[in-house]
Amino acid sequence: MNYAIISGDIITSHGRAAKLWPETSFAAGCPNESFLADAGAVLIRSNAVFNPETEYLKTSEPYILNGEVFNMIPVQIEPTSLETLAEMGRMERDRLLSESDWTQLADAPIEQTVWAIYRQALRDVPQQDEFPAVITWPQKPE
Repeated sequence: MNYAIISGDIITSHGRAAKLWPETSFAAGCPNESFLADAGAVLIRSNAVFNPETEYLKTSEPYILNGEVFNMIPVQIEPTSLETLAEMGRMERDRLLSESDWTQLADAPIEQTVWAIYRQALRDVPQQDEFPAVITWPQKPE
């Protein structure tokens, strides 16, 4: 566990108990609330409030917020660009086409017409109305 020593509204030092108080040993390895209060120290919290649908937590230098000390900050998730989505969609389409190349060999033991239709549908994926934001993948023949 990490602790912060606070003077007013400023964090003067932070780290593990052994680093902050090297000459002191603690029962169960952790300072108790009374010791922390006397030392002007608090436990650093790692559970900052964030919206998991639009943010993620990133480690940061300790900071004070509403009287508590945190070492994680919420960061906005950057939306994936349409260009990146299109590239990812084409890569998946190419992978599915490569995976089914064998179906077009003259002696392949399958119904080639069904597979040819599937492969054409894969080639047509980039022409879908909502591509690349929404991709409807064709059903792979059995």
